[in-house]
Amino acid sequence: YMERLEQNQLPVRHGHLLNDDDLRIRKVILDIMCRGKASLKELPDGAYPEPMELEPLIDDALISFDDETLLVTEKGRTFLRNIAALVGPRLRTARQQTYSKAI
Repeated sequence: YMERLEQNQLPVRHGHLLNDDDLRIRKVILDIMCRGKASLKELPDGAYPEPMELEPLIDDALISFDDETLLVTEKGRTFLRNIAALVGPRLRTARQQTYSKAI
């Protein structure tokens, strides 16, 4: 700590090491956010959304889903962040904290 301060550097660590599961989840989230579709079979165990989480989005025509591919509809593009948050155990836990809500 003191050595870094003496070198005029902030005594903090940057970054986060990603394991293989993190990298797979990140790819699916990026596919949802950038391409509007993703293959959910690429997700590791524990990251796959529960069917009851997908049903309201399908009923509201925000996504379509076959057994493997999630496709964001034009209507669902407004809710990309919320849709992507369905993927991954950390995001699912973080949703219980309220920072901002979609309409």
